[in-house]
Amino acid sequence: MTSSTSDSKIPLLLRTLKELYRGRGLRHEDIATALNISRMTVERYLSGKGLSIAVLERLCQLVDISLLELSDLANQSDQTSM
Repeated sequence: MTSSTSDSKIPLLLRTLKELYRGRGLRHEDIATALNISRMTVERYLSGKGLSIAVLERLCQLVDISLLELSDLANQSDQTSM
């Protein structure tokens, strides 16, 4: 089974993660400091560039959730916006 890039759930996961960051008052600078990376790298990751599962898990840890919990939250958000 093949899937197109339009089927990707990454944008939904990132949108949900950004909402969690906003809810906790975390800015790009805060994320960069916590992960010991540059602000530009944070911006790249949050736009989906250079993103890996390991990076996504690190980004999730900042808001005390697992990648699976992020996925659940994203799916719930997606279903309520339909």
